[in-house]
Amino acid sequence: MTEFVMKAPFEVSADELWGTVGNWHRVDAFLPMITSCETTGGEPGANRHIRIEGGHWVKEELMRYEPEIRSYTYAILESSFPFRDYVATMKILEDPEGGCEFEWSCRFRPDGASEDEVIGIMEHFYSTGMAELGKLHSGTEATSGDAAQ
Repeated sequence: MTEFVMKAPFEVSADELWGTVGNWHRVDAFLPMITSCETTGGEPGANRHIRIEGGHWVKEELMRYEPEIRSYTYAILESSFPFRDYVATMKILEDPEGGCEFEWSCRFRPDGASEDEVIGIMEHFYSTGMAELGKLHSGTEATSGDAAQ
C-alpha cells in the first residue's frame, strides 16, 4: 500500500477554509479540472460522481464526515485511473499562532501503472487543489508531498 500526503499553510481561519474544503458537494470549487460533480446525500454512505478533463471519471463514497474536527474521509469505489483501494482524508488543522493548515492524505495500490506514475497523478491533483485554495483564500501553495510504501 502506498501512502501520499500533501500539506499547505493558509493565512485564514480553519473555519473559513473548511467552508470550502468541507463541502462534499462542491469539491469542484477548488479542483478546476473537474467538469462535473454530482452527489447523493452528505452523510457517510453518500456517493459522488466526478468527471474530469481528459475523459477521466471517479465514483466516490463518503466514509466519515466530522465537521467538529474539520475532516472527512472518502474512498474511490471505481475510476478510470490506474489505482485501486484508494482512501483519502482531507482535514484542516488550526494553527495556534494564526491561520491553519490543510492536510490531504491518501493510501492506494497502483494497478496498471507504476507507483511513481500514480504518485504523479496525486501530486497533480493535490497541488492544483492547494494552489486554487490559495487563490480563493489568500493562502500559499502546497509545501510538501511525501510518498511512502
